[in-house]
Amino acid sequence: MNKPKRRIRLDTTAQVSDPICRARLKIAASNIGTSHREWPTEIQNMLMQLDHENVEIWTQPEHLPIPLIDDVWKSERYVRDFLASETCEYPERDRWLLLYFKVMMPRIYRHIVR
Repeated sequence: MNKPKRRIRLDTTAQVSDPICRARLKIAASNIGTSHREWPTEIQNMLMQLDHENVEIWTQPEHLPIPLIDDVWKSERYVRDFLASETCEYPERDRWLLLYFKVMMPRIYRHIVR
């Protein structure tokens, strides 16, 4: 008997663009000790873990295939730029960073989005 797929919802652009959520995400990302260069690997490993566990990633209307983080972020300096930015410039990229906390550190995620 096949095990049903678990679904995880990617946060919306509005959630990620919220200034308070964004400030908390920046603090969390800078405080966990992952270097700017390690973030893409960390997130890709998390995505591979989700794929291995047969978890689907969803936005409101549709299922998203597991992406390569390099295709999503398009820059090795994304995290550095994210931490230095004042406003939400790339919410579609920020959502993957927030997903990392949702999956790997749910207690911190709950604090970020409260």
